[in-house]
Amino acid sequence: ELIEIARIAARGELVRPSVPKDVFAPRGYYVERMRVERGLEPGLREPMDPLPDGVDATSLCLVSRVAPTTVERDTRFRVELALTNGSDHALASTGPHPVHLAYRWLDDTGAPLTVEPRRSLLPRAVAPGAVASCLAEVDAPAEAGRYRLQLLLVQEMVRWLDQPAEALPEVEIEVLPQQS
Repeated sequence: ELIEIARIAARGELVRPSVPKDVFAPRGYYVERMRVERGLEPGLREPMDPLPDGVDATSLCLVSRVAPTTVERDTRFRVELALTNGSDHALASTGPHPVHLAYRWLDDTGAPLTVEPRRSLLPRAVAPGAVASCLAEVDAPAEAGRYRLQLLLVQEMVRWLDQPAEALPEVEIEVLPQQS
């Protein structure tokens, strides 16, 4: 049943069955939740096509609203974001090329950690010029230390929308050892 649900998710069809969190979809991204009502605005029900090269982190502006300053290692937490779609294209977490919220951890030297980030769905389709409040689920690094959390978008099976890097919001977070 889970394989069939993952196939349906990859095709971008809406399904009724409840799906356990963290089901791994065959296309390489996490299916965090699927709902019959995705909040899609009228006229935005088409699956996502690949975005043109001119759409980047400047036209798709993410702003961190609420984020922790400390977390325990190997824990999951949420960051509240505002997404402003300054492009001429609607964004949605549907279809064969969905747009998801993602992140990148940077160490104290600015080097990225080599960890596949968790993806989070957009709460609804975001029309050109619209603003959406979003929640990104983030997995803390396994090692304690000081890190920068870089928040970004990814269009699955197409590309990371992470350029120019200066346009990406960053949050400084101290990762603490787990409390006994």
